[in-house]
Amino acid sequence: LIPRFAAIGAAIGTIIAEMTVTTIQFWAVERIVGISMKSILQVSRSYLLGTLMMGGVGCFLTSILPLNTIYMFGIVFACIVIYMLVLIATKDKALMILLIRLFHKGDKK
Repeated sequence: LIPRFAAIGAAIGTIIAEMTVTTIQFWAVERIVGISMKSILQVSRSYLLGTLMMGGVGCFLTSILPLNTIYMFGIVFACIVIYMLVLIATKDKALMILLIRLFHKGDKK
């Protein structure tokens, strides 16, 4: 793919490789550990939603903004903010624990 399609071929190859590894890992966790795919996806839904939202915003911004270093940092920052907002909106347990620990660190007496 890479010689023929250059960067797009590399991206497609990477996506195929990552999807293959993820599928094998899901299969192994389900078979060896005994955790069902349904429960894994239930726990991961806020992360999946955040990823989709972040990806959509990133794609949109790269399509309307010129691609230079300053704008790229802005796009990355916007994607991070979108991802965090989705996790906050879905009340992700891991993020909530982290935020509580960060903001209440000085409250110990």
